[in-house]
Amino acid sequence: MGRKRKTLDDWCKEHEDLQIATKDSEGTRTLVCKYCNTEMVTDPAKKPYDRIREHLMSSRHKKFKTASKEAETAGTSQQTLFDMSCRQRAKETEADGVIHDFVRALAYSGISMHQADGPLGDFARKYCKAAKTMPTGQRLRLKYLKEAFDKDMEKIRDDMRDVKVSVIVDESPDITGVPTINTLLCYYSQKNVKKHVVLVDVDRVMHRTVTRWPAQLARRS
Repeated sequence: MGRKRKTLDDWCKEHEDLQIATKDSEGTRTLVCKYCNTEMVTDPAKKPYDRIREHLMSSRHKKFKTASKEAETAGTSQQTLFDMSCRQRAKETEADGVIHDFVRALAYSGISMHQADGPLGDFARKYCKAAKTMPTGQRLRLKYLKEAFDKDMEKIRDDMRDVKVSVIVDESPDITGVPTINTLLCYYSQKNVKKHVVLVDVDRVMHRTVTRWPAQLARRS
């Protein structure tokens, strides 16, 4: 058996400068620095020990920590450079979280990112305070869609690490009599102590493949 993976609480106990925060509307917990509001990497594959140690030893972290301690000692209510920096970073983090959620909503609904340049994007900018700096549809597709995908893939990898997965494949006709392939992916999540069942629409994937690359498939067959 390998070494047991550290939880966020374990990291906080080991380093008093770290704390747990919620980073998006889904309530995802993450590890951040108390003084710099910087998110810490905890994935074992990304050398978290070295990265956290490097951050805690950085001059930027020490500067913010010292400023915070001095403000606490003085008991002043005057806004410091540290306070302004934290507030600005918090606003940027909130805005990025909203934009990532907006991108997910578009992608899951099958809506083009370019709709952000139209009435839908105008609506979000008008009524959602954190979305006032919503980028263009092209930037959403080139930057934020990839970031949202990477974050979701990281969640999936964390959730399915060291768990048993069962795959059930069944071929049966749909309501119109057309043959389809139904695939169920089942696994038990250690985080929320719940069984997850995901329906994978394989027939659509195969249909798109045949439609998009008919010549290549014909040559191989």
